[in-house]
Amino acid sequence: MKKGDNSAESTYRATSADPALAGYARRLMTADIQAGAGFRQQVWPTGFFYIGVILEGRITARWEGAELTLTGGEAHFSGQIGRQTARLETEGPLRHILLELNPDAPYRLFGHRGARSVGRVLDIGSAATGLPEEARRQVLAAASEDSTGRAAEKLQAAMKALIEKAKPAPEPFRSACDLWEEEGGRLPVSMVADRLGTTQRTMERQFADLLGLTPKTYARIVQMANVAGALQRGEPPVLAALATEMGFADQAHFTRVMRAFFSQSPRDFLGAEDDLLASFVARSR
Repeated sequence: MKKGDNSAESTYRATSADPALAGYARRLMTADIQAGAGFRQQVWPTGFFYIGVILEGRITARWEGAELTLTGGEAHFSGQIGRQTARLETEGPLRHILLELNPDAPYRLFGHRGARSVGRVLDIGSAATGLPEEARRQVLAAASEDSTGRAAEKLQAAMKALIEKAKPAPEPFRSACDLWEEEGGRLPVSMVADRLGTTQRTMERQFADLLGLTPKTYARIVQMANVAGALQRGEPPVLAALATEMGFADQAHFTRVMRAFFSQSPRDFLGAEDDLLASFVARSR
């Protein structure tokens, strides 16, 4: 079983979502793993939700004393990861498709509030997802496909069918998420609140309800994704310069935050072999 391989394509391959889902979905993540070539790895916060289908094989998600095993023909919804430790495990074979959803997309498309799923993976039939019955049937139809391409089309079609009745973007939540994405997660919550003409308390309530995370945690996730991308892109960067570029007071502060978030220093991170982290976090922005 593979525990780490810096070639993310060996596990999950990322492609752009259907352009018709712009503003709702970002990427399709597709795994086609042979028997005996599986993985057992921690998964890291990305700031996105995922709706997925298993076409073949089985995968187990474990988090804080709970677990859910999914097999071929099943579908699932993955909530945010905050302070929880979550792991995925498969022995292979595994054919798995994930549609990466923007932070407000589950609420807008099917009324899902992130507080219901934070730190959890839900079976698609769970009432907690909020998915309408017809959408659930369409997602499960995708899971029953033999062809990965047709399954991806059906999964995205299920989401596209919900756009016509989508709720308006929740504010200031959506604008705050967009601003942190634009600024690489560097801005403090107070500054974002001031720019958007709202209060920190309003933002805290919205983020807790719609995402299941605090605004500060979300900003840190975006910041760390950008850091991970910089550390894994091309030549090793000068860490002191990178710390400044990414909004840290100094290299010592940068190292402390990296250790708290990834359980390793920036230098250790440079030599790490973790294909899930590379494909879902470092290459997510």
